[in-house]
Amino acid sequence: MTIDEINSNIENINQINNLKDGEVYVYSATLSFLQLDDYVIHRVELLNKSYDHSVLNSSIELSGISIGDLFYLKNQTFEISTLSNSQFYIFLSECEVTDLTLLHYKFKYDYILIHKDYIDEFHLKYSSNSAVWGGFKLAENSNVMNY
Repeated sequence: MTIDEINSNIENINQINNLKDGEVYVYSATLSFLQLDDYVIHRVELLNKSYDHSVLNSSIELSGISIGDLFYLKNQTFEISTLSNSQFYIFLSECEVTDLTLLHYKFKYDYILIHKDYIDEFHLKYSSNSAVWGGFKLAENSNVMNY
């Protein structure tokens, strides 16, 4: 959903899980991301097959500091009411408004959530070479970011 759709449906959303704040993080004139509460959501385009998908997420650390998490959700189905806050943010970024009435949801992609305090540094220093250091490639086309 877009930020406008989220804001228009906030009552329905908060009946499922509490969302305090939503906005758009603008990285450049052509690229923006959904920011929910303190996390900026990035869709993963490619993910190295060596990742252990038996766990739901892995911490992303830069210089020994945890800046976010990589979520292995692609093709997994979850009961919406049991999603963690982070998974719920991802659900909101991926779903359509009509999906808010579903009991279960099957995710289409893997995602990275980066804490807003580290987002600028992440984009300036690390996102362009994430395939090398992290084994993943972020979706960069603004047409695939729900905006």
